[in-house]
Amino acid sequence: MKFYGKGVLWDPKNNKAKYEFIRGEFETDDPGLIEEMIAAGFEHDGDKPEPKDLSAPVYAAIKPAEPSIEELRRAAKEKGIRSYHNMKRETLIEKLKDVK
Repeated sequence: MKFYGKGVLWDPKNNKAKYEFIRGEFETDDPGLIEEMIAAGFEHDGDKPEPKDLSAPVYAAIKPAEPSIEELRRAAKEKGIRSYHNMKRETLIEKLKDVK
């Protein structure tokens, strides 16, 4: 089933990302994960019924996904920023903000 959204669902119990949307989509065949994502309220392409329990604590900590250094470098290249290979992550983010 394919889900639509953005960000990362953080699992505080294991202190790691449970799933992350790539280009606004996440796809899985795992029935447990499908049920969790429906319970979290994400839009999807299936017709599964909404689960009744929406109170699970894992849903409270959704963090926005940060772009990887590779994604930042790709964006810098597309925008014509020079020497992007040598820039640190924070510098790349600032440079990309300045470019229209």
